[in-house]
Amino acid sequence: MEDGLEEAFTFVDEYSETVQSGLWVSADCFTFINIRGSISYLIGGKIMKLGNADKKHHILGYDGKQNRLYLVDKNLNIYTHRLLLSMMNFQVCILNQQIDKARSYLPTIPESFFGKLSKFLELNG
Repeated sequence: MEDGLEEAFTFVDEYSETVQSGLWVSADCFTFINIRGSISYLIGGKIMKLGNADKKHHILGYDGKQNRLYLVDKNLNIYTHRLLLSMMNFQVCILNQQIDKARSYLPTIPESFFGKLSKFLELNG
């Protein structure tokens, strides 16, 4: 054992992404920016792309009431990306095969996101 206690962590899975900045926005969802500038989130063992950052950004935080992920660049410019917690919860339920629970989230997801949900369901449903 080097520098720590191995029993303090439980190894779950390994991903080949190199994370530049990251944040847990819920118990089931880790958002991150990789070294190529892709803004993504990890749920249920699946990486979902949210968008791209033009410059080198770092994640400042997440506001669940506004459904916004806040980013900052080196010049202290603030950027936001819409990240719906209800959509992420829906996706987690689908991946865990909790279909009835997933249906309960549908009324809270704006219709403008149904295309993304449709694509997600095609790939995972």
